[in-house]
Amino acid sequence: MNWWQPLRRLIPYALASGLLVGLQQSPVVETTNLLIYDLSLQLRSRQGETNTPDKLEWPITILGISERDLERYSWPLNDTLLCQALERLEAMGAAAIGLDLYRDQANVCLQEAVQRNPRLISIRNEADGITAIPGTPPRQQAFNDLVMDPDRVVRRDLLHVGGQEEAVRSLPLRLLETATQTPNLHREIEQMQDESWLSEHSGGYQNLDAAGFQIMLPVYPPGRFPSLELADLLEGEVSETIIRG
Repeated sequence: MNWWQPLRRLIPYALASGLLVGLQQSPVVETTNLLIYDLSLQLRSRQGETNTPDKLEWPITILGISERDLERYSWPLNDTLLCQALERLEAMGAAAIGLDLYRDQANVCLQEAVQRNPRLISIRNEADGITAIPGTPPRQQAFNDLVMDPDRVVRRDLLHVGGQEEAVRSLPLRLLETATQTPNLHREIEQMQDESWLSEHSGGYQNLDAAGFQIMLPVYPPGRFPSLELADLLEGEVSETIIRG
């Protein structure tokens, strides 16, 4: 019976090892890791609000549709209003304009606008089969599909999907290619090393669908980019300096 004594000593270690292996394969571990990640972002964001109040240097301006706009113009917005807004942005010298509204059944003025202005980008949605403004050239189309985690939170950015037709580009990538006039920027992304992108077991993920070129989203506190309301633009209250370039 001398073998029983050392075996008894090994049992707790075997149970602990089995428990760790089981936890590692459990979705609880991924959920816990993601929640800790969220908490770290919140803490970093609060610290950033205190220590780095300056705006980011990236030349990005957000033209939003506020509650005030909805009260004034109703919803859905009339395409004529959108055409007026786009004309003003074009005249003010915007380097690229991303129209992040679905307009697969747009009126004539929007169709003419997207064909006249090569800096205007119309969104599409690959998962739901929503097309861009009818008649939009392929180089002016971009998808705005989001990749969600199992808890319905968006933490990742699908920056690019290789091997697709010209019209299938992500909105941020298309805007950057348009603004910098580097239409083949996506090819440089495809040549970047594999370690630059998320993989199946990156971070706390388990069996992640890491298809395409995905990265964790950079998260900034609200107000880091200049934000305007649609009414301000339509009423001529927006300075050209915040739009040009």
